Amino acid sequence: QIFTSTLLCLSDVKSIDSKSIDVMGALEVGVECGLIERSVAMFQFSHDLIQQAAYELIPVVEQPWYHKMLGGVLVAQSRLDDTILFVAADQVNRAGIQTIT
Repeated sequence: QIFTSTLLCLSDVKSIDSKSIDVMGALEVGVECGLIERSVAMFQFSHDLIQQAAYELIPVVEQPWYHKMLGGVLVAQSRLDDTILFVAADQVNRAGIQTIT
């Protein structure tokens, strides 16, 4: 559950394909607890401080890896949606050049 929350906190795009990891169950727990809000096709943290707290659960040395991974996941699921591609590019930029191999 923490993994799912940390993935979500890295980006403004909160929709996740239900075929991905077992994300939907974890997101529903977050909704039930009031930490995450759900609309038609998206999830978002109910408050910026909750998003920040979830992000801070990731050790600082691992944050670039998560940004890079999330950027790759977003590109793969973007279906060439410009908005998602821009968010994916932002995630790769947050990862930093040291993570590009």
